[in-house]
Amino acid sequence: MTATSPIPTLTAEALPPDDSRYRVSQFMRQLQDNICQALEQIDGTGRFQQDMWERPEGGGGRSRVMTEGAVFEQGGVNFSEVFGSH
Repeated sequence: MTATSPIPTLTAEALPPDDSRYRVSQFMRQLQDNICQALEQIDGTGRFQQDMWERPEGGGGRSRVMTEGAVFEQGGVNFSEVFGSH
């Protein structure tokens, strides 16, 4: 038998900020930028090509692929942000 804790009541202070989706998205995009820049620097010649996409139900993303680099034969660094009513 396991003990259970009561579920705390959510108050306004416990809810995420109104701009939390935007802030997390910006953080993740910056992280993707930093990773790609670091990998390009390590490789020396390879450069990432970017493909941006949107999801009609909400969200989108950035796919980045490097091919035929000096160190990396092929690699990808992707970001997806999807949301909707379900």
